[in-house]
Amino acid sequence: MEIKSFVSGSVKVVLVEGEINRIHLKVLFDEFRFLHLFSEVLLDLTAVTFAGSTFVNLLSLLRSRHPVDFRKIKLINPSVGIRELLTLTQMDQLYPVFAEEEELCPVQ
Repeated sequence: MEIKSFVSGSVKVVLVEGEINRIHLKVLFDEFRFLHLFSEVLLDLTAVTFAGSTFVNLLSLLRSRHPVDFRKIKLINPSVGIRELLTLTQMDQLYPVFAEEEELCPVQ
């Protein structure tokens, strides 16, 4: 798994590539350490090839550690398999899921 992030104004974007696994879970979790400082955090899942229980555990942990600010996290462009996982675990009820980043900022 490779993680890249950048900040644009009050929005943080976290790009994840490869498999989300336990080996790199702490590194990914640390990307959300200062969640309270941002208006939104966009977790771009476009290049994620696999996400399973580790990813669900991460989302649960973020919710418990940041009971108010976790709602700032938006999940961007998850694959069909990841969308099914989010639906099955009802994480899609807690975290907004968008097909593409453009859905967040409609072009005018």
